[in-house]
Amino acid sequence: MNLAKNPVIREALKNRWSELDLKNADVIRDASERSPEMKITYDRLSKWLKGSKLHNLTDIQILWLCVRYHVPISINIGEPVLTDGKLTYVVPKYNELEALKTLKILFHKKDEK
Repeated sequence: MNLAKNPVIREALKNRWSELDLKNADVIRDASERSPEMKITYDRLSKWLKGSKLHNLTDIQILWLCVRYHVPISINIGEPVLTDGKLTYVVPKYNELEALKTLKILFHKKDEK
């Protein structure tokens, strides 16, 4: 999962910062004081918030921002199944064709067609 490309995470952080009345400069200042090794810059954050593909924020930086501003992220294993009104996650039976299609989609090299 690419956290930096996730629009739900972007909106959740925007909403949180709005709720806390924080500007981008406040977020950058806080990040540089608490974790300077994160190297979250104004330019990178601004581009990411606008949805630019040229933002250069890493998943680790996005995860740090989510943890810092209490935007929990959970990863579910399996496919959602509704049973007796309850949502559960079930790992489906192995399907090699589906697995290979997914591998190609997720891990293709940019120079491959």
